[in-house]
Parts: sequence; C-alpha cells; structure tokens
Amino acid sequence: MSGEQSSHEFKSAEMLAFEVFMRTGRRLSPAVIQALIERKFNPNHDPHNGQFTYGLGHGAATALPTSSRDKTGSGLGQRHAPKPDLPKELSRRDIITSGGTGHRIEIRDNPAARSSAPLNELPGKQKVTLYDNLILDAAKTHDVDPDLIRSIVYIETTHGYYDGYFAIFDKNKSILPMNINTDFWGNTWGTRANLKDPGKNIQAGTRMLKAIRDAMPGSSVAKIATVYNDSNARMVNSYGARVAEVYRSKPWLAFRRRRSNIFVPVSP
Repeated sequence: MSGEQSSHEFKSAEMLAFEVFMRTGRRLSPAVIQALIERKFNPNHDPHNGQFTYGLGHGAATALPTSSRDKTGSGLGQRHAPKPDLPKELSRRDIITSGGTGHRIEIRDNPAARSSAPLNELPGKQKVTLYDNLILDAAKTHDVDPDLIRSIVYIETTHGYYDGYFAIFDKNKSILPMNINTDFWGNTWGTRANLKDPGKNIQAGTRMLKAIRDAMPGSSVAKIATVYNDSNARMVNSYGARVAEVYRSKPWLAFRRRRSNIFVPVSP
C-alpha cells in the first residue's frame, strides 16, 4: 500500500533510535541500537533484513547444519532433549495378576472395621468341611496357610449363598466357593466353566491369595483378606476384619459332614 512502510523494509539504526526516544524519552545512540539488535539462534539469517532462511542468504533452500538443530547433542540443543520414559505404575489388579512378587501393596489398619458376624451370615451354609481335602491340596501346592483358605471359603459360602439363584441362569458375577469375580478378573484365574469346578475354583482362589500375600509381606490376615475382597481398598474393611476373626475362632471345627451334605453342629 502507498504511504505505508513495507513489512520487509529494513529500518536503520538511526530510525530505531528515534522510535525509542519517541516511545520512552530515552536517547540512545545508533551504535547502541545496533548492538541491541537481537541475533536469533539460527546463524543463517539474511544479514540485509534479518529474515530466517534455511541456508546462507536470501532464503536459499538448503538444510540447516545438524549442529544448529541437534535435539540430542550438546550445547544449546540439549534444551530440546527428549525426556526419558518413566516406568509405568502398575495397578493393584496388574500387581496381583503378575503374581505379586517385586511389587508392594500397602493398606492402613482400620479400628472401625467390624469383625462381628453380620445378620446374613448363615453358618450352616459353610462348605469348609465339604471341601477340606481340596483346600489342603491347594494349600500344599501354592504354599498358603490352609486356615487362611478355609476362612475365605467359610465367609464366602456363608455370605454368598444368595448368589446361587443367579448361578442357575449363569448370571452370577462371582463363582463360589471362593467367590471369584469373573466380571472383574476375566479369565485371569480360569474360565467360568473351569471355575464352576470346586477344586479348580479353590486352586484359583489360592493362587490369588498367594499373589496378594507376596505383595504384602508381613501383613495381617485382615489386610490380605481386605485386598482379596477389594483390590483397590486403602484400609481394612469389615470383610477383612471378619475373616481375621473367623481365622482366629475357626468356626468350621464345630461342624461335621453327614452323607446328605447337610452340616449340623457337633454335639458337645
């Protein structure tokens, strides 16, 4: 446009000194202005108008020297060095699925967790006596305390009996006797078909308990059982506290199995 200065027109040091004076009232000599002209990192700027180029002078289309744009080299190029990849933090689910070794799961104690039997606990539904040989076999195979397995089986079968109605239509999320949640774990511990077999179910639940125990060395029964019930728990819950009480009192010892598989208290 006529009467307007082109964006490509080069301003002299004298003109820049005048503009500084008009804006700030400061008087700077043209020599000072010349020294203050910014020199960009790109060494291949056009000396006539300061425009960046990809080569020497007037926008010649040649590649920049490697040293001026080296993102991994030394000097100024180090500002652009890529950050190293940080190790991904595993979820509790991943830790347990991987076997628990080499990782740590920690939860807090919780004095408010209730260890007393809830109203829906029906001792007569317990299956510890029925499956005790399977429990002992799993305990030996995976080096897990058999009373810990018994305690889980006792709680799950005396609390989870109602799930049996859904099992008729294969709509139950979890499968007894160790109540493995296939909706959450998928086929990690076995297919639904396999887990319907009590022996395979107890083997699978014991493997899970072992992985949790190994990720929580030195932890109490209450903490291990809490994570078995809820892998994302941050403190002991009432399930874990109740399992710990069952582990201590061993209520299955008060029952014996009849041929009809109905459990009755042993006479004193």
